[in-house]
Amino acid sequence: MSLINRAFHQVVHQLLIATLLYLIYFLVIPQELSAQTPGLSGINVVVNRISTEQGLSNSEVNAITQDKQGFIWIGTAYGLNRFDGENFTVFVNDPNDLTSLSDSFIWSLYVDREGTLWVGTQYGLNKFNPATRTFKRYFHNPENPQSLSSNEIRSFYEDRAGVFWVGTARGLNRFDRTTETWTFFLPTPNDSTRPGDNFVNAILEDRQGNFWIGTGNFLMNGGGLHKFDRSSGTFKHFWYNPSDQKSLSDNWVTSILEDQSGTIWVTSDAGDVNKFDKVFGNFTRLKLPVAESTNLNSGTLSIKCIREDNLGALWIATWGWGLFRYEKRTETFMQYTFDAANPGSLSNPAVNMLYIDKAGLLWAGTSRGGVSTVATKPFLHRHTLGNSLRIGSRVDDLFTDSQGSFWIGAVGIGLLRFDILTRRFTNVLPDGTGIKMYEDATEIIWISTLDEVTKYNIKTGTSAVVWSIPSPHGSQEWISSILPDKEGFLWVGTNGGSLYRIGRNLKEYSVFTHDTQNPKSITAGPINSMLQDQTGIIWIGTTEGLSRFNKDTQSFSRFTHDERDSTSLSSNYWCSLLEDRSGDLWVGTSDGLNRFNEESLNFTRFYTADQRHGRFVNLMLEDNKGRFWYGGGSNIFMFDPAAGSFRSFDESDGLEHVDVLGWSLIKLKSGELVFGTANGILVFNPESVKVSSYVPPIVITGLKKLNQTINLATLPELMSEITFEHEDNVFSIEYAALSYDMPAFNQYAYKLEGFDKDWVYCGNRREATYTNLDPGVYTFFVKGSNHDGVWNEQGTSITIIISPPWWKTWWFTIFFWVSVAGSIGGTLRYVEKRKLQKKIERLERERALEKERVRISQDMHDEVGSSLSEISILSELLKRDMSKSEEAEIHLRDISDRSAEVIENIGQIIWAINPRNDPLDNLVAHLRLYTADYIRKAGIKYSFKIPDNIPAYHLSAEVRRNVFLVVKEALHNIVKHSCATEVQVRVDFLQNQMIISVKDNGEGFSINQKPGSGNGLINMQKRIENIGGTFKIESEPGQGTGITITVNFIV
Repeated sequence: MSLINRAFHQVVHQLLIATLLYLIYFLVIPQELSAQTPGLSGINVVVNRISTEQGLSNSEVNAITQDKQGFIWIGTAYGLNRFDGENFTVFVNDPNDLTSLSDSFIWSLYVDREGTLWVGTQYGLNKFNPATRTFKRYFHNPENPQSLSSNEIRSFYEDRAGVFWVGTARGLNRFDRTTETWTFFLPTPNDSTRPGDNFVNAILEDRQGNFWIGTGNFLMNGGGLHKFDRSSGTFKHFWYNPSDQKSLSDNWVTSILEDQSGTIWVTSDAGDVNKFDKVFGNFTRLKLPVAESTNLNSGTLSIKCIREDNLGALWIATWGWGLFRYEKRTETFMQYTFDAANPGSLSNPAVNMLYIDKAGLLWAGTSRGGVSTVATKPFLHRHTLGNSLRIGSRVDDLFTDSQGSFWIGAVGIGLLRFDILTRRFTNVLPDGTGIKMYEDATEIIWISTLDEVTKYNIKTGTSAVVWSIPSPHGSQEWISSILPDKEGFLWVGTNGGSLYRIGRNLKEYSVFTHDTQNPKSITAGPINSMLQDQTGIIWIGTTEGLSRFNKDTQSFSRFTHDERDSTSLSSNYWCSLLEDRSGDLWVGTSDGLNRFNEESLNFTRFYTADQRHGRFVNLMLEDNKGRFWYGGGSNIFMFDPAAGSFRSFDESDGLEHVDVLGWSLIKLKSGELVFGTANGILVFNPESVKVSSYVPPIVITGLKKLNQTINLATLPELMSEITFEHEDNVFSIEYAALSYDMPAFNQYAYKLEGFDKDWVYCGNRREATYTNLDPGVYTFFVKGSNHDGVWNEQGTSITIIISPPWWKTWWFTIFFWVSVAGSIGGTLRYVEKRKLQKKIERLERERALEKERVRISQDMHDEVGSSLSEISILSELLKRDMSKSEEAEIHLRDISDRSAEVIENIGQIIWAINPRNDPLDNLVAHLRLYTADYIRKAGIKYSFKIPDNIPAYHLSAEVRRNVFLVVKEALHNIVKHSCATEVQVRVDFLQNQMIISVKDNGEGFSINQKPGSGNGLINMQKRIENIGGTFKIESEPGQGTGITITVNFIV
């Protein structure tokens, strides 16, 4: 755009600009930009209503307190309520139960130092026992002077010495804890005209040890403030005197407070707030700024209670005018009352009492309106004219220069500069669309519009267009980021992904673009941000990742998202940049925040817990405490790098509802942050943003089985363990973080040790359910946080015992295993007995068999052998005597031969059945002896090879006999049929096998045409197979014959 066009636009928008200048000058600058302390007219609070619709037993609330566990107790006109932030447990009088409340109308509540809850009712005093969920009652007994002086209990107090005091409708009572008796004191015991003096509404011991009671009632004459001397039992009275403006403003004293500075404040039902002067013993009356038109109930102003919050401000409860907050430093009031059109206002303007819990939350008990909690919010202070400026136009950029001037670039209005020194505005450009601003070290402001760069001289106030996007890109791209570096170069990034480095003369330039073929080119996408770090390195963030420029090589290093690498960028999209005070580089993306690790060249990721909000990190700034701030939508986000935690702020935190833009944000010299919005700016001081540091107690609030609530005799938080039966296969544990400011935002995590491997983060869900757990002992742990994300890491726990079914109980298990052991033992004994019996029978059979074998061998040797020997001898003799007859000789020779064979066979039989020959080495020796004797007689050369070591096996008679007979038959065939000249017998042992081979060098034969009938070979094979062995024969004509016997040993 030319200067003429700019002038034209300036004229066109003159009226709009003038209006904007007026607003900024008169509304914003005097308070925010001049670093003046804004006048305080109030604070941002959020009111939350708790009513009978949520479970409160009655809407008339008279008393509230918090016990040591953190539960809130609420006393109403009908019933006592214990509140955990979501659910109520209600206690009322039961006429048939003497351990129930003595009466359902509650006037007062108190928790003493031992944690005991005391309940004052219309009829009697009650001490609560949480272990049994019962109450012990104390009553007035006219016949017992050591009983309570009245049944109407109005107030409590425990002094520094631990003495417990009770204020009643008739006097002050001191409790003796040892004897459980009472001593009562009356401020005016002898003046029956002033019964109100004895109606004790409030009790206080100040830091000097003075003891004060406030008395009075609208139905009675008298009342006032009384200083009680506990040693003498006497009172000093402070009463209302209509002629003395420094006296008490009214005798019906409703509450007494000593603030943080030691000042005593006294409220009266019909009058003012009274500030007590301890030195002069008189009062200064503080009048509330009320008008009769603001009283929503009929009657005069009635003050019911006064309390001091954690910030030192006084809260005053009135009947009809709601609440007043009094800032003592500025002596200003802020009123909060009921508004029928605003659900965020008090539930009722008639406030009966006030209570401030351990977290600093204010509780207001109202008449017929239940409870209203009043929370002071993180965006605490509300400026007189608000903390935002609405100009009806989008703010694209914000900037503050080295001289403290404030710049606003707004769409349709232009670029405006306010000079702090001259307090005058300058309209620098008539159009603020797409403006980006940056100041270099020479106090030159570089301003970019859509396609041009303007150089603005702060000292002279002059400006000139010095560079435009070169053609043809000028009509296709616009400037999205600018950066003047420390060396005098101007860097310009565009939405088209072009990066220009413009020389000092503003004429020469270099352009860098993404090249898909060059990994050292810049990342693709529009250039959103640029930064030069403390070491001089230029970083460029685009919509496709992060690039680092190397000026020596004129190339880039890329950093992008990798789904497989958790140390890569969390996302490529956007990539905004920030260098913190320690020099760390941070990269904001569309999915989280990343801290760059220079040594490892990777990133550490940080995310908000809510995946829907706060993940998109646009432009961000660091405040004076090192915290990062960024915005988006209706939220502002704070990140604490030290804790690695995020905090989101919205309307519920007192933030005004605006549409926060993410790309326009600055920090003023005062430390205030300014956010650009869709129609103006939002200004706040991060130093004044207060977040809760309260660590909420975590308690177990309920137990369920089979989705039904278990009615317990003891309150759940006091239980250390719970047992579920086997059939209770679905059970639930309810829990709560006892932080009552926005309890719906409290967060939880739980873990069942023994089942869950890790913590289960369940958001704001307050119940954990488990099903079908195995019998055993488990420990349930739960931890939680308040709404500001402050976690109670210690949490609480409860032991869960899952009882086994009867068939898995210890006694049944013992019985079962004893029975099994008995059965097994009996069976084993029976089996062993049978095995032993069979073994004995086998041994007896073997012994008998062995004996028989010995006998047979002996008989055959003695009888058959002897007879055959005689035949042989006789045959020899006959041969000699009958030499003349050749036939006789032949017959006799046959007799002799047969006799010899009989003797030999019988000898072999005797050898086979004799158990002394069972060892394996006996078989080998016998084979060797027989082979040598038989083959030698045939005149055939032989060899017999055996191993050096023969295994120590024993063979049965059957095995020995069959092996021997097969070898014998083989040798016999060699002698009779083979015409062999050499025989080789070999015995080998392989593991549990014996291998015997017999080979000759005879004529051989064809296996398919066996010699003779072949019965001999078949018998040999059968013999070996009968003893579980294998028989193999090999032979070829002219190649000899060989047999191989393999026999398995049975160990």
